Amino acid sequence: MSKEDADLLDDHIAQLMEFFDSVQILASKCDNTGTSSTFRGAGNHYARMGMARELLTNDAADCHHIRAPKPPPDEDDEWKK
Repeated sequence: MSKEDADLLDDHIAQLMEFFDSVQILASKCDNTGTSSTFRGAGNHYARMGMARELLTNDAADCHHIRAPKPPPDEDDEWKK
């Protein structure tokens, strides 16, 4: 991995850490010589280990997704209530 790639990942980790307790990034890059990967993160080490373990042991159907709550119905739209 190039220094520019590492710096880019570090910058994004720093930005995300402003909003989250822990961040873990798994990134790969393919070129003519093969695929290289890196694992970088910050924050609570045990939380990061748990996230990685959950990623490996759960399939995509079990992933936790954050969904925005439904907006309240408009007062004029009685049928939505």
